[in-house]
Parts: sequence; C-alpha cells; structure tokens
Amino acid sequence: MITHNAAARHYLEDRHSHQNSAVADMMRHFEQRYQNSKAFVLTGDPADTHKQLEKQWTRQTSALQQQRSASTNANTILELTVAITRMQRATAVIGLPAQQPSASLWVSNTLPDELPATCRTLYLIAIPSTVRRQLKTFVSKTAAQTLVVDYSGALAPKIANWPLAPKQDLDANVLTHWQALEQYLVTQAISLSSLLGDTAHHFEHFDNALDTLLDDSNSFLRYATQFEQALHAAAPFPYTNNRQRQLFTVAALLTKRVATLTPSMLDNYLTNLEDSQGFYLQDGARAERSHSLVYLIAKHYAAGRKRLAHALELHSFTTQMI
Repeated sequence: MITHNAAARHYLEDRHSHQNSAVADMMRHFEQRYQNSKAFVLTGDPADTHKQLEKQWTRQTSALQQQRSASTNANTILELTVAITRMQRATAVIGLPAQQPSASLWVSNTLPDELPATCRTLYLIAIPSTVRRQLKTFVSKTAAQTLVVDYSGALAPKIANWPLAPKQDLDANVLTHWQALEQYLVTQAISLSSLLGDTAHHFEHFDNALDTLLDDSNSFLRYATQFEQALHAAAPFPYTNNRQRQLFTVAALLTKRVATLTPSMLDNYLTNLEDSQGFYLQDGARAERSHSLVYLIAKHYAAGRKRLAHALELHSFTTQMI
C-alpha cells in the first residue's frame, strides 16, 4: 500500500506493470499531458528509447488522421485537425533541456541540474546506476505538482521516504475542485446535465447558462480555472464513466465561452480566432461572421439574454477595430 506523504508537492504514478511496452504506454500517457507539460525521460539507452518513441508518436498521429478521414462531422474534423497539427509540432530530442530548450520532450541517461518550470512530467524508463543517488534530490527540486511516472518499479517501495505522494492524490484533487464548481453552478441555478446534447433545446440551455454566468464571470472563472488546473495536473485522469467525461468536457466548453465573452479576456481571445468550437465563428469570411453575429445579438436580446447579447456586441465592436 502506498503511504501518503503529507509534505510532498510532487507525485508518483507507478506504471511498472506496463514495463514490457513502456515506451508505447509512455507516449500514450504523454499525449494526454503534452499540451500542458513538457517531459523528461530518464533511460539507460537514449538512442533506442528515442527511436521507439518517435515511431510510437507517429502511430498515434496516424491514428488521429484515420479518425479524421472516417468522420463526417465538421466540428470533429476541425478538432482532430487542430490535435494533429499540435502533435506534429511536438519535438522529442536526445539531450538535456539546456542544450535544446524548445523541445517538448528530452531523452537522456543523465540528469540535468534542473528542469524548466514548464516541465512537470518525469518518465523513468530505467534508472542508470550513475544517477541513482542523485535522483531523490533531483525530484525534490522539480516544479510543484510534477508527476514522476515510474516504469522501473524502483520508487513505489520507497515513496514514504521520498518527497512524493501517490498520483491518486492529484485525482482526488480534481474531484474536490469539481464539487466546488458544481456547487457554485447550483447557486446560479445551472445544471451541467441539461447542457449535454446537440439539439436546439440544449443550445438554448447553454445560452441561458452563459447569460447567467456573465453577470458574475470572475467568480465562475475562478472556480472553473482551479478545476481545469487540477485536471491538467492529474492527466490522464481516470474517468469513472463516459458521462463524467462528457460533463467535464461541457464544463470546459462553458469556461471557454465565458472567458471569451468577458471583456478582460477579449484581447487574448482575438489572437486565437481559429477556435474550433466557436459558436458564432462557423465560417472563415469576416463579412459572413459579422452578419451571423448581428443575427445572434438580436436573437439573444429577444430571448431576454441581455448580458450575452451585450457581450457579443462588445466583441463585434472590438473585432471591427482590429
């Protein structure tokens, strides 16, 4: 049984049961984390590990390309295209971060003096004898909430004496922040379950929720951001079932919409107009977007969603100024 280390700010995920396919499992794991964390891989044979992981990353990218080819849903195709592009931009190199700081993942049989703050994932394929004594001190110096993923099986028996807590603590933290977010939404008379689906009825519920949350967007975004940060730190999160995954996804979409329509966030959003799920940016022509936006503003005013309509008007004005 893994003992909780109350003083820990770093976490251990023991995956030595996947040791026979460690590199393939590691890259599937990294696919769930790479957008929010770079990674460092410690291994006995960097050249071989790098070769294997490059092949596996190509397989995973190809799998998404096949999904895209088989899909007929425009939003799904766009989402997969964004994901594929991001994966193609990710780079894995042999060496240390100081040598190639722009890489997404570093593979080495030696430890650097320190890892960048953006690197919160440490994979242990093997622990060379030359660095074994340094590893505990090295882990203690990594960024807060760093996840150590161990395929060697060497760390789990030592966790009580290391600056590590079990990864399950990160998972539990996600649920804590999820409960806080849900409780806040209850005070606003918003049920995330009512937002699931793709019918006109569900869209109406979604717009009503947006209109309500725009009245106190800072409070909502505080709860939502804390939840999203916890979810990123715990990735890949062990969802209980598909419904839980859907609820988390709709919460993320709601967060994105509220952030988009909050005046203090508009400047940041306007640099990312390629948002694949934009509810009023469904085509590439500015004139057509403008026409659609005028229609939506009128629609929301007529439905009594004045806060949402006003936010869209502000967005329309700001867009015309750029």
